[in-house]
Amino acid sequence: MASVVGKTHRAISDRGPESRTTARLRGLADRLSHAWRPRAISLKAVSFGLIGVINTAVDYGVFLVASGAYAYLPPALALSDWVSDACACGSPQTVLLIGANITSWLIAVTGSYIMNSSITFAAESRRQLRWRAYSAFVVSGIAGLSANTAALVFAAQLLPIWIAKAIAILASFIVNFLLSHFVVFRRPSAPSWLAFWDSPHPLYVSARHKDVHYNLIARDIADLVAHKAPAAARVLDYGSGEALHSEIVAAVSGELLLCEGAPSVRAALAAHFAGKPKIRVIAPEDATALDAHVLDVIVLHSVVQYLTPEETIALFALFRRLLKSSGILVVSDVIAPDVPALTDALALLRFGAGNGFLLGALIGLTRTRLSDYWRLRTRLGLTHYSEAAMIEHLAVAGFAAKRAPKIIGHNQARMAFLAQPL
Repeated sequence: MASVVGKTHRAISDRGPESRTTARLRGLADRLSHAWRPRAISLKAVSFGLIGVINTAVDYGVFLVASGAYAYLPPALALSDWVSDACACGSPQTVLLIGANITSWLIAVTGSYIMNSSITFAAESRRQLRWRAYSAFVVSGIAGLSANTAALVFAAQLLPIWIAKAIAILASFIVNFLLSHFVVFRRPSAPSWLAFWDSPHPLYVSARHKDVHYNLIARDIADLVAHKAPAAARVLDYGSGEALHSEIVAAVSGELLLCEGAPSVRAALAAHFAGKPKIRVIAPEDATALDAHVLDVIVLHSVVQYLTPEETIALFALFRRLLKSSGILVVSDVIAPDVPALTDALALLRFGAGNGFLLGALIGLTRTRLSDYWRLRTRLGLTHYSEAAMIEHLAVAGFAAKRAPKIIGHNQARMAFLAQPL
């Protein structure tokens, strides 16, 4: 899918007189904010290191308190005696030291997680503390400790012990920071429709549903090409999806270009139609790179609802450049503002009843309602257009458009438009 980068508008607010000290502080804050962006990783490393220093002091202090306290607590003494006898891993005093060390380390690593979540990786964590992230942070701490120990043992054989310890501390810092940056506090990918279509999803309730869905779409597109395009037309199906029956369209075309933005779907398309000389699978950037006025038909089916209006207008401008003066653009499956989700559900049930998967459609509707699709639809929404708005967008891009009597596919509650270059 194409994407459009919008303009960034900077709001300027009126401020009253500032003192010299306030102005200097504001200037310092602005410089730090500006520096943070291009040097994000290095500044995060500094922040991570400073927090590490604080928590080293916490670790040390808690260890001294805990080791002293455990030596006078009867339950701790009894437990150390039992562990010492059970595992034969040292004297009770050694077990007490290990217990104090584990206690101080857990408190320090917990403090480190809280501070790094709130400061160093605030943007990634949104300052929210989560058990899963905390567990991963503890594991990264254990990995850092392992790196520390391994580096110490190796370096101590070649260097003075104080240098070896310094190398061990550096090794554990690098491991801890990299794991925190790239694993524990990894910024989650922003949800997008493209990512959804590029992953397994439950929208097709059965193999039968998917087969008849793409068969109907292919037959409808082929009918348009056969009746409205010249012989041996060059056709672009933009946002084709899995397009299982595109050979039907290719049979009435000179060349069929299947353009798909989802990488895994595109790879499956290329494999499915390998050896079909009239079908070529391309990426959106390949479509953008096509020469001007080389296409007879462009089909944009079930795409505009997943784009912003700005992205849709940009696509229309691209299509205007690619189409021949006698070419035709078909924009289909456009959702009007007054069409509720219930209408789509009823259309699917009718489609299922007519094609032998009514029970599957009923089950599939429930599954879809509980799926990532519905959560994404709730979060990102679908873009709706009135008939007048869609015709206006096409006119802005240089098309004369009208509403078609029927859409491609089964849901006739939605709209389709036929457009020609002006």
